[in-house]
Amino acid sequence: FSLHAALGQALMHVVSHPAATTSMLTSGLDRRVLGRLTGLGPSDYGLQAAAKRPLMHDLYEDHFVLQGPRVLLLTNKRIALVEAPDFVALQFSVLAGENQHVIDVPGGSVLWTLSWDQMLTTELAWHQQQPGLPPDGVLVHRKQRTDTLVYDVRCRP
Repeated sequence: FSLHAALGQALMHVVSHPAATTSMLTSGLDRRVLGRLTGLGPSDYGLQAAAKRPLMHDLYEDHFVLQGPRVLLLTNKRIALVEAPDFVALQFSVLAGENQHVIDVPGGSVLWTLSWDQMLTTELAWHQQQPGLPPDGVLVHRKQRTDTLVYDVRCRP
């Protein structure tokens, strides 16, 4: 049993879209249609849960704590960048041995997601520009241009 994997799985199920994004996702859609799309019933709770929990039906693969309060989640369907300061603090306390048992995992909000079929390629990035240092970032390229063509994931050195 790995507490690292258990924390990542729990985070995946408690992350949510920011409130503004959630209202955009559900505004103007008939509850019955949204219920059919999400596989949930037409109840308001089910619709809100589906819109607020973007990774609800994904399977956990791994997660990485990045610089600042950010976590990169890898699932079977996508890669997601999550802002989760309380989770990062909990992860560090678990790694330091201060926490052996975790009952409640704090959530966070999704900054962006990219499904695997929309990803073109990834490449290592050297942001520090110092010879001899390992790469400290990953550039994730999309197949089609939308708002963002390249996501810059900054890692810990």
